[in-house]
Formats: sequence, structure tokens, C-alpha cells
Amino acid sequence: MYRAVAEIIRSEIRPRLHAHGGDIELLGVSDDGAVSIRLIGQCATCPASHLTMENLVAAVLKEKVPGVTEISVTQSVSDELIRDALKLLRKGERPGR
Repeated sequence: MYRAVAEIIRSEIRPRLHAHGGDIELLGVSDDGAVSIRLIGQCATCPASHLTMENLVAAVLKEKVPGVTEISVTQSVSDELIRDALKLLRKGERPGR
């Protein structure tokens, strides 16, 4: 089931999220059909991200992949966000510190 979920994310969901400056990361699929994802980029901080989850991610996965029972979003800081924050912090450092 993992491969089927990954393929639908790659071919149908990711392109739609990219059009809005976002992305999605598949974190896992359990034996009972629970899918865990993380929204990235603009989608991670968008006030309407819950609608993206319900109307796009959950709807498409449940329709296209038999056996998907639920989709949960992991709210964690991505490596990309940490790198960007470190770049900003380093720009503000004074020499000799």
C-alpha cells in the first residue's frame, strides 16, 4: 500500500501543492491503512491547510488507494525550515562572536 500512496502523492497531489508553493512528505503507512504525512513550504503555514488536507489529500488518497483508512498530519519543523532559520540567524551575527 505504501507504494500506491506514494505514487498518488507523486502524480496527483504534489503537482497541485507545488502550484501553490507547497509540498508534501509521506512519513509512513501503517498496516491498518493509516497514512502519515507532513505538509511543507507554503502549505505548512497556510491558514487553510486543514482544507487542503480534507479536500485534496484525504479525498484523493481515499478515492484512489483502497484500504486507506485515515490521514494524519505531523506538525513538526522540517529540515528546510531549520536551515532557512539558521541562515537568517547567521546573517545577524556580528564578527568576533
